[in-house]
Parts: sequence; structure tokens; C-alpha cells
Amino acid sequence: MVVETHPVTTTFSPHKKQIKFFLDPLKVLNHYKSCDLHPLQTKCESLRQEVLYHFVTGNELKGVHNSENDIRAQTTIIRDTRSLPFLNWSASVHQIIDIFTKTE
Repeated sequence: MVVETHPVTTTFSPHKKQIKFFLDPLKVLNHYKSCDLHPLQTKCESLRQEVLYHFVTGNELKGVHNSENDIRAQTTIIRDTRSLPFLNWSASVHQIIDIFTKTE
């Protein structure tokens, strides 16, 4: 007999109270073509996280699609001195509750 001990839910309840906001580095870098990390400036092939991480650090991003590594990589990219001046808090920061309750 199989008993479901971890029912699937559509809400983001476990972390909703801990994580309030999300800063989207892709949105920042894609919007500002004059940003030194935009592909027009770097000649990088894309804005993919692993490409930008390699450009910023010179290292390969290990564990792509692992949430902890994604957070570390995004933090490294967004804290780089070439992207910091382009942070637009009102356009780039989103409330987690809005992300997970939006219907498209």
C-alpha cells in the first residue's frame, strides 16, 4: 500500500513567509543595453546565467539548475560593479507572492 506523505500543492507556502522579494538579474541586464554585462557590450553569446557567471568570474558554473547555485550565481552577477549602477528597484524587484499568484 502506498501512502502519500508529501501531497503536491499549488501554493508556495513553505517559503512564502521567509522570502519576500525576488530581484531578476535577467530583466535588469536585458533592459539596459548600455550595461557593461549586456551581450552588446560583452560580446557574450547570450544572457544565460552560466554564460554571464563565466564572464564575471572566469569560472564555470557548477550545478546549474540547483537552486542554491542559482542564487549564488545570480548574486554574483548582480553584485558585479558593472551591473550595480543599472539596478532599478521598482522595475526589477518583484514580490514573491505576486510571482506565484499571477495567472497568465
